[in-house]
Amino acid sequence: MPDRLKNKCHTFFYGHHAVSAAEDYLAMSEWCKQHNIQHDIYGEGDLIEKFESKVADLLGFEKGLFIITGTLNQTTLLQLACNQRKLDTVAMHHSSHILKHEQ
Repeated sequence: MPDRLKNKCHTFFYGHHAVSAAEDYLAMSEWCKQHNIQHDIYGEGDLIEKFESKVADLLGFEKGLFIITGTLNQTTLLQLACNQRKLDTVAMHHSSHILKHEQ
C-alpha cells in the first residue's frame, strides 16, 4: 500500500504493519495503564462488559455476549437452540466440527 494511503488509515490489524510484537505489547500495556484496565475473569469485568453493551447498542439488542472463539460460539448456540425448542437430540453430518472435535 502506498504511504500516502497508509498514512490516512487509523486502524491496523496484526500482520499489516511493520511493528514488532514487543512494540505492540508495549502499546497495549500503556493503553491499559492509561485506562486503568484490570484483569477480567472470562466474561466479567468492566472492559468486556462495556464492550458487550456498546456492540449490543450498535446492533439494537438488549444485551450482548462476547465469546472469544467461533468454536465456543457454535456449541453455545446449539445448546441454546436445543433448550429453546426443548430438544435433547440433534442430527449433524459425521464430519461436523462440533461432532468430531467438540464432542
